[in-house]
Amino acid sequence: MKYVTTKIRFEELKKALARVFKKMDKIGAKYTFEKLNEFVRNVPVYDVDHYEKIKYVRPTEYVRVECVEFELEFDTYIVGDYRVGAVVERVDGNENLVYALDEAVDFNDYTHTELRCDHCNRKHTRNKTIVLIDNNTGDQVMVGKGCLKEFVGIGVENFAKYIEDIQEYINEFEDGPVLCGGWAYHTCIEPKTYLAACIEIIADRGYYKELKYDAIDWMKKNTPTEKNLTEADTVIKYFENLDPTDDFDNNARIYLTEKKATTRANGYIAYAYIRYCKLIEREIEIAKRAEDRKKSQYVGNVGDKITFTGKPSVLTSWQTQWGYTTIYKIVDADSNVFIWKTSGDLIAQDENGYDVYTPDMEEVTIKATVKEHNEYNGEKQTVITRCKVIGFKKFETEKTETTENNVEDVTNCFDSIAELMNVWDA
Repeated sequence: MKYVTTKIRFEELKKALARVFKKMDKIGAKYTFEKLNEFVRNVPVYDVDHYEKIKYVRPTEYVRVECVEFELEFDTYIVGDYRVGAVVERVDGNENLVYALDEAVDFNDYTHTELRCDHCNRKHTRNKTIVLIDNNTGDQVMVGKGCLKEFVGIGVENFAKYIEDIQEYINEFEDGPVLCGGWAYHTCIEPKTYLAACIEIIADRGYYKELKYDAIDWMKKNTPTEKNLTEADTVIKYFENLDPTDDFDNNARIYLTEKKATTRANGYIAYAYIRYCKLIEREIEIAKRAEDRKKSQYVGNVGDKITFTGKPSVLTSWQTQWGYTTIYKIVDADSNVFIWKTSGDLIAQDENGYDVYTPDMEEVTIKATVKEHNEYNGEKQTVITRCKVIGFKKFETEKTETTENNVEDVTNCFDSIAELMNVWDA
């Protein structure tokens, strides 16, 4: 049968069943005990009158708790078709008294034998055992009194005293779990409401370390707006459809979609909105780059000498036994991409004869030869060689203007320093 209980009570049940299963394994009894599902459910709360043994459900009062659905089945177990042949009792020395109940039993077989249990093989001293005869084969087995019932035939639903307690325990949940105020359980936070509360606070104060705790307190006094509940729903659906490659994203998805219940302040949910915004920004940037890559076209033909102007950047560089190799990327005004792989530097000289390097150039004009045409990630690239810089434009440096206020601030600063030094000298 399938049952539902709270997660904490399920753990208690597992421990109780473990003792039973240990015994059942020794007799080869068949049973099924399997956790099928974990989920969160709104569960009614009730009080109990222990004297009258009556449950009083609190009207309209529910809590969200972690629940477990599980399957528990026991098959009726009979060791075999046996009859009682004799009772063997220990007396002084190594003599046994044999009370034969069946003519198939030979006294001499059990007068001096050690009392044992062929069923459980427990190594402890016994004062009395039972000889059972298999009605089908005639084989005889010696069993302890505690194991006799298994050979006579027993429904495992009532196996030992533990099953009676477990059956009573389970019966309470056949109609679904009901929580008593005195029982221990984890109250679960509804992810959508919790996330919406975090969004409300972020809009007002920005994200900060203690947000996950403050959101819990905020929810006790406030209700999130419909706008932020809708935004929270959007974030949850985004993570639900996300194929995460990052541990944080995966954990956030698990908690937001309640694959794992949130029972306390949760940093993954609290930061999920900020993470969502960053992922959306990255997707927009990636889409923009992909669109820009499509704009690039091949320039010239292989072997042509070309002249063009574009914005330079260094893609990568590495050291070899002959020095550094650098790959430069230059993009012109039409989004055409030029690639130059060289062991030299893309540098120019200003009017004073000083070298100007790539990071300081806003634009560069180059005369080069087309080496080949390649395509990388959907971007058409014109690979060039024998490059020569014939013109460039430096980035304009920002000039700091000195105003009367600046001068006054500096003067006040010097006056303060002088005052401090006077105090020190004194």
